[in-house]
Amino acid sequence: MNELKFTDLLQQLDDTAWQHVLDGQAILMVDDLVLETGDLSDPRVIIKASASEDISSVDEFKQHILDNTAKVLSNYYWIHPLTLAGFNHQVKALIGQKGVGNFAAISGKMPGYTLFVDGGEVVAETPDSPRFRYGAFLEFERTVANELIESTVKKWVERGDAYELYLNMNVCRYNC
Repeated sequence: MNELKFTDLLQQLDDTAWQHVLDGQAILMVDDLVLETGDLSDPRVIIKASASEDISSVDEFKQHILDNTAKVLSNYYWIHPLTLAGFNHQVKALIGQKGVGNFAAISGKMPGYTLFVDGGEVVAETPDSPRFRYGAFLEFERTVANELIESTVKKWVERGDAYELYLNMNVCRYNC
C-alpha cells in the first residue's frame, strides 16, 4: 500500500474507529488493502494509542496520525512484508498496465520490467533503474510461445510463486 492509499483509508475511518483505538484497541492492516479496528495483540497492528502521547480527543489523535502517515507506513513495512493478497493485487494491476510478457524472460536474459517492492508498494522497474536487476521476474529455461508466456506468468502470480520469490529476496530483511 502506498502513502496516498493509506491516507485515504485513514480518512475514511469514522470517529468510532478512532475512539476504539483511544480506548485500547488498534487499527489493523488487512491484506495490505483495508484498515479495520482490532485487538492490540494482533500482528497486523499499524496504529495504536501510546500512553506517552498527550492526546485527549479523537480529532487530535486522527490529525496526529494523518500528519505522520509516511512515518507510520514506513515503520509498519520495515518489519512486515506485504501479504500474499496485497502483493498479488498490486502485481496484477502492474501486469495489466505493462503487459504480461514484460515480466518474463528466457534464462540469461532480462525482461522489460522487474517487480520490486518499495516499502508497501510493488513497482515495475525498468532497465534504466539501478534496482532493475534485483527485481523479480519469471525466468523460462527455453523459448516459449507468447500464449504460453501469458498463461504461465498469470499462474506464477496466482500460485504464489512470485510472492515466494519476493519473500526469498527479502528473507534477511524480515527474519534476521
